[in-house]
Amino acid sequence: MIKRLTVIATVLAVGLQFLPAAQAGAEPTGGTGDTIAARDGCERTTSTVRLTATDATPYRIAGWMCGPRAPHDGEVQFLLHGFTYNHLYWMGLGVDRLDYVRAAARQGRTTFVIDQLGAGASDHPDPTGVTSGDLAYVAHQLVGRLRSGQIGRAHTHFQRVIGVGHSMGAGIALLEAGTYHDVNAVVLADELHATNAEGVNTLNSHVIPANTLSRFASLPDGYLTVEPRSLFYDTGLADPSVIDLDEQIGIDTTGAFTPTPDPGDPAFSDAITVPVLIVVGRQDSLDCGEATGLSCANAGAVMDRESSLYSGASCMDAFVLDSGHDTNLHNAAPQWFAYAGDWVDAVDHGQPSAQTRSCLPG
Repeated sequence: MIKRLTVIATVLAVGLQFLPAAQAGAEPTGGTGDTIAARDGCERTTSTVRLTATDATPYRIAGWMCGPRAPHDGEVQFLLHGFTYNHLYWMGLGVDRLDYVRAAARQGRTTFVIDQLGAGASDHPDPTGVTSGDLAYVAHQLVGRLRSGQIGRAHTHFQRVIGVGHSMGAGIALLEAGTYHDVNAVVLADELHATNAEGVNTLNSHVIPANTLSRFASLPDGYLTVEPRSLFYDTGLADPSVIDLDEQIGIDTTGAFTPTPDPGDPAFSDAITVPVLIVVGRQDSLDCGEATGLSCANAGAVMDRESSLYSGASCMDAFVLDSGHDTNLHNAAPQWFAYAGDWVDAVDHGQPSAQTRSCLPG
C-alpha cells in the first residue's frame, strides 16, 4: 500500500506533513487502546529509534509485547499495521474472534505490535525527507533489539523473528526483509505487487484531511484519514458492528511520506531469502479484480501473480479467504490466523506446508 500513498498525495495536492516531534508521542493515558492491550496480557513498551544511521534525532515507538511468559521456541512475531490504522488492528478492535494477538497467544506464540511512526502513541516526525526506507530502517532497529533482549521487562533474546504486516505495513515488512535480511520469515497480508486501479481510485476519492473530523481537529494540515471505513471491507462478509467499531476506535491518521525506495519494486521481493506467506481477501477491491486479470480466486491464482517476483529461496506460499481488504476484520479472519499458525510451525520445522509450490530449507 506504500505505492498507493503516492497516488493519494497527488490527488489531494496539498503540503503533506507529519506532526513535529515536539508535539507528538505523548504517553498513553489508559484509554481504549491500553485497555484492549491489557486484556490481551500485553506489556507496554517504549523504544527509541532513529530515521537513519546518520540522523541523531530520537523518536519514540509505542509497542506492546503480548503472549505467554515462555516464548514459543524463542520466537516472536513483529506486527506492522497499515494505512490509517494503529496497533488495535492486530487486536481485532477488541473483538476476540478477530484478535490476531490473542489467536497467536493461544497457539503459545509471542507477538510484538507497534504503533508505526506517525500513528497512535508513537512520535510523529517532521516529514521532510521521511521515506519508506526510513520506516524500514526503524523496523530493522526494532528487530535487532528483539534479538538482543532490549524490549520488554523479561529481556528475552528472541532467536527467531517473523515480520508480519498488513497493507502498508506489509510493504514496510517486505522492504525491511529484502534490505536487511534479519528476519526468519515474512507474512504479507493485503499487499500484492499489482493493484486494481478502479479500487485504488475509489479509495483515493475518500481520503480526507484528518482535521476535518472533530476527533482529529487538533492535528495540523497534512494528516490523512479515510471515511467511510467501509471502503476497507466487503460489507457482506463482515459484521456491521465491527465496521461501526472501526469508525469509533479503529480509525487513525497517517502522514504522507516519500515511497523511496518503492517496496513494490520486485528487486526487494526477489532479495528475500526466507519463507514468505502471502494472505489476501478474495474480494479485496485494492489488490484484486477478475475483470482486469488480477485474480485472487484461490491460492494458485495468487501464486501465479506473485511467485515470479520472489526468489525460489522464499518458498512462497499463499492463502486466500473470503474478505475485503482488511482481512483481520472480516468474519473469515480466524481461518487465516489458524493457517498462519500452521505455516509458521512448518517453517520452524523446515517442512513445506500443504499449499506451497516450492520447498522450505531442511
